[in-house]
Amino acid sequence: MLLMKNALAYTLLSVCICAGALAQTPISGTINQYTAVLSINPVNQTLEVADASIFAANDRVLLIQMQGAVINEGNGAGFGNVTDLNGAGTYEFATVCDLDIGSGLVSFQNGISGTYNPQGVANASIQLIKVPQYADAVVTGTLTAPAWNGTTGGVLALEVSGTLTLNATIDLNGRGFRGGAYANSALACSFLTIYPDFFYPASGLRGAKKGEGIATYITGKDGGKGTQAQGGGGGNDHNTGGGGGGNYSAGGTGGTRQTTGFNCAGAHPGVGGRTLAALGYSNLNPYVFAGGGGGAGQGNNNEGTGGGNGGGIIMIKAGTLTGNGQTIRASGQSATDGLSDGGGGGGGGGVIMLAVNTFSGALTLEARGGDGADTDINCEGPGGGGAGGVIWSSTALGGVTRTLTGGAAGVRKKATCTTAGNPAAGTAGTELTGLSFAEGSTPTPCVLPVTLLGFDATPDGETVRLTWATAQERNHARFTIERSASGQTFQDIGQVAGQGDSDLVRTYAWSDVFPLDGKAYYRLRMTDFSGGTTYSDLVEITLNRITRLAIQPFPNPISTGNELNVRLFAAEDGETRLTWYDLTGRRVASISAPVTAGVQTLRLLPPAAAGVYTLVVTQRGETVRETVTVR
Repeated sequence: MLLMKNALAYTLLSVCICAGALAQTPISGTINQYTAVLSINPVNQTLEVADASIFAANDRVLLIQMQGAVINEGNGAGFGNVTDLNGAGTYEFATVCDLDIGSGLVSFQNGISGTYNPQGVANASIQLIKVPQYADAVVTGTLTAPAWNGTTGGVLALEVSGTLTLNATIDLNGRGFRGGAYANSALACSFLTIYPDFFYPASGLRGAKKGEGIATYITGKDGGKGTQAQGGGGGNDHNTGGGGGGNYSAGGTGGTRQTTGFNCAGAHPGVGGRTLAALGYSNLNPYVFAGGGGGAGQGNNNEGTGGGNGGGIIMIKAGTLTGNGQTIRASGQSATDGLSDGGGGGGGGGVIMLAVNTFSGALTLEARGGDGADTDINCEGPGGGGAGGVIWSSTALGGVTRTLTGGAAGVRKKATCTTAGNPAAGTAGTELTGLSFAEGSTPTPCVLPVTLLGFDATPDGETVRLTWATAQERNHARFTIERSASGQTFQDIGQVAGQGDSDLVRTYAWSDVFPLDGKAYYRLRMTDFSGGTTYSDLVEITLNRITRLAIQPFPNPISTGNELNVRLFAAEDGETRLTWYDLTGRRVASISAPVTAGVQTLRLLPPAAAGVYTLVVTQRGETVRETVTVR
């Protein structure tokens, strides 16, 4: 205990400060974090993820399966029809209960409600996304998400308990499923042969690559005019256009290559991506899908183009959304125009999901289909237009402007071309209301490393004494004491080891011997042996004090021969004497040192012999003392 002569005046208040509650938070760029889900254990309700370190207990997350559907793969008009979703499109919001960073395991506070299939189909592409929460937030620069890369991305999700204000755009255009990549064919065409099949190996280039959808590519069948679920089909040999990507609605079919005489025929363009309307988009059937990619145009002169990417998925929960004339968009990407080869199809529109109580100010929502590619020079096949996407809200949107048009079909720019075999535009998307975000609803035992009974701060002389108690400890390593002057940015100031696994009530105490003047916030970070962490509520204290002198020696105990650090606070400059006494009161050693006003760290050697000593520090008539054990 430090001996102090001056009185302290304290005001103490314990409060819970929710994340983001102190101010309107500016947000822009990418605010989510993503990791792939490697496996799901439905028995113990845990996920194995590629990187668990991005999460902490009580984080909000979004679990979503992007792909994995089974499609008809027969060589006929049914190629690409979805025969089993197999978990594709399943999603739910959840709150992290606990995690094991070393093993990559994450568990939720509620059970996993959806049926996911991470191992039944190769590359099922399930991702776990960290979802930020705000009290009030303002979009100050374009808010977006990484484009879908085959493993993660393509989704933006956030929760705002108060008002989300838009001073900039939210943009996921072209962030969904990828368009078929253009690859130049080195194969010779023949006017004697027509290629009508619904699939070819894309590497063979008799059929250009299909646009991506909720079904992953089938080896040897990733090219050709058949669809890849809602992904548009690729144009067939020779020089036909790719189909537009679909979503709730169907994409447009690509254009044919017009021929005369003995020119190579091009009668089999890519089919427009399938409609998925019957497979989800209701609260009872809450599957959602990114926009399908457009199919690539077939070409052999390095002048064809790939398909446009589909639009991404936007999920926003907010009390109020203030538009300020801004736009939220998740449209499909238009395909790049070509010349004397087949053009790519436009990407399908994505999904905008708004669980919002009130809308204010002018706001535009866009989930359009991308345009198909034009062609030039000869009469090659242009690309089909992508389908419009989905706008799904919890309440009627009233005066909010909505755009869900399908993408325009590409055109043949050469004046002598006819309209025969023209590509089709994408069909318009749809607007839905009554949205309720899917969330795990069955409570499960959330076994945290520590069950905290309470956490408090009280004055103790010139210090702030922190006390807490636990009802249960499991696999628990340590408590880290954190302090902040603002309640937002915290620093570690101390650490206390856990007392081992037990169901008994255990009590702890730790003193901050250099507390902040004025207002300060304390919290505990509780860490288990596997690296998982949880946090206590905040404790707020306002401290007004007149402090002349204080010391904190560390480490304590200290090994013989090691240098001792003495953290010292002095109210003013002056010569300071440090004196060692043994248990009999005999003075062992004494030194003097000049100190300056404020906090500094002095270093000195303790007595050489092991034992318990008292370190007495005196400056300008003020005296403090601490016991130091030398081992």
